[in-house]
Amino acid sequence: MTIWRRTDVWLALMLRDIATRGGESRLRYVIVMLEPFGQLAMMYGVFAFIDRKPDFGRSLFVFLASGVVPYFLFTHVASRVGSAVRGGGRLRASGRIVTLDQVVSRFVLESLTVVVMAAVTFGMAALLEVPQSVPVHPMVLVIAFVLTAFLAMGVGVVNGVLSLAFGAYAMIWSIVARSLIFFSGVFYAVDYLPPRWRVVLSLNPVLHGTIMFRAGVYDRYPVATLDIFYLCSWVLGVWRWGWSCCGVVRCVAWYEDRASGCGVRAWGGGGFPGGDAGGAGG
Repeated sequence: MTIWRRTDVWLALMLRDIATRGGESRLRYVIVMLEPFGQLAMMYGVFAFIDRKPDFGRSLFVFLASGVVPYFLFTHVASRVGSAVRGGGRLRASGRIVTLDQVVSRFVLESLTVVVMAAVTFGMAALLEVPQSVPVHPMVLVIAFVLTAFLAMGVGVVNGVLSLAFGAYAMIWSIVARSLIFFSGVFYAVDYLPPRWRVVLSLNPVLHGTIMFRAGVYDRYPVATLDIFYLCSWVLGVWRWGWSCCGVVRCVAWYEDRASGCGVRAWGGGGFPGGDAGGAGG
């Protein structure tokens, strides 16, 4: 089945995810959508209360928003994609849905959610005439967003597979994801830190996404620490590792199901390298 024929499946899964997340209350889904705005408002309130000045630019709000957006994009896409890999066995058991369908639908939905968040945040700031709220290099911003989103997608797939293998891994990742806010340049401009700290922090690929995102918002934002090749290498690496792990888990599940006689391929066919043509065409 071609990618265009799978779009109907992805759209249906996205609508199902929206309905499931909101439950019977539409207000609940609105509250979920407003979560990033609440986090940003809380951080801005704390820093404004202590009279913290932005490391770069004239607006504390824009500086924090330009760091929160890539961080929120990474953590939420990775988390939701991981949960799709980890907990979608009942849908995949039907044979019509494969893991790739769930991954893509979650990836698109979460990315679009952050796009709306960013557009509303910077749009409202521009309407209120907040200084430097209009991105100076929009193409750089878009590239940073896309690279960070694909990085999150790959990490989410890896996390989902590791969570299947090690039950406690999901809790460990939750702690790591929350801690990343301190190491991803959300509150500071990393190039203004001492050299030894820049070297350590530069190992975090999310930091490079934050720097590049801010380089799209600001003119002449310091980018000495930015390494696009390093960021792209992480994107390709986690993608390759994630899909390879999924292929291994799928094969193990298939042989276990066959041995038990249940005949259900929980991981679906054709969703990953090595899948059979029949599963891809379902």
